[in-house]
Amino acid sequence: MIDDLKLSTTTVNAYSSMIKQMVKWAVAKELLPGEAHWRLSAVRGVTARDGARAPRRVTLVEDAIVDATLPFLSNDARTMVQVQRLTGMRPGELVIMRSIDIETSGATWMYRPFTHKTEHHGAERVIAIGPRAQV
Repeated sequence: MIDDLKLSTTTVNAYSSMIKQMVKWAVAKELLPGEAHWRLSAVRGVTARDGARAPRRVTLVEDAIVDATLPFLSNDARTMVQVQRLTGMRPGELVIMRSIDIETSGATWMYRPFTHKTEHHGAERVIAIGPRAQV
């Protein structure tokens, strides 16, 4: 039955995480013995090697589709979409943008988000904002 669902590794691991959280809560409320949480913590996430399918790759939206959508967006949303197209920044980086994080001394501004997706790997994220995106 599970095989018929063809769930991706991301989905299976998210479900597993929720189950682990529920068991942890139940242990904290003394509804389950502590051993249940301890045993469940040994369960590792699945990978494609385990038979689960890899998640679908995110692809770019065609320019024609974006252009056709822009007139229906609010001014703020339209500006955000256009800035993303010009800079390649992630939505989360755009919505947390603060003027203090942007170096504006050159023709191309440099935006360093105060937090970003890969910071836990010690990576620095610098996003170039060219003249067309400097709204």
